[in-house]
Amino acid sequence: MVKTLGLLLASVMLIAGVYYFRQQSQKPAQEIHYHAGYEVYKDGALQDFSDLKYMDMEPCVEGEKEEEEKEEHDLDLHDGIGNVAHVHGEGVTWRKLFEYLKQDYPDASVTAYMNGVKLDQVLDKKMDAYDRGVFFVGEDSEQQKHIDESMQRITKDYIVRIEKKGESCTK
Repeated sequence: MVKTLGLLLASVMLIAGVYYFRQQSQKPAQEIHYHAGYEVYKDGALQDFSDLKYMDMEPCVEGEKEEEEKEEHDLDLHDGIGNVAHVHGEGVTWRKLFEYLKQDYPDASVTAYMNGVKLDQVLDKKMDAYDRGVFFVGEDSEQQKHIDESMQRITKDYIVRIEKKGESCTK
């Protein structure tokens, strides 16, 4: 009797354990989606990345695309806003932003200020939520003026406003 009860209890625990672990493995992974602001100056001129060629465009249709039809990006730009990156992947670096923008600059030619602080080798730095990067490629005799102007434009409040707008088909 005791042996049967013990066997029954062990079976129930085993079934409960299997059920629990199956449920855990079926939960969708936590979606990554955060935003970072940036501006790029090339030879003293602010670059404009608001053109449609830099945007991730999705058709505004009812329902979701089939998973295999979606082209996934670790980061992208939306809605004609060329100075806020939408990050969708783990460990995305600033280099990935420049690759997405099809801007190939040698590391040595890029000077960068992140949240107002000069950083070396910033292209390999992970993008964090609400980062504000100002990048200089080539010569810029008014670098401090441009840093100040960019930091006034790409504030955390600005990034949050963009974030609240949604993406493409949303209000």
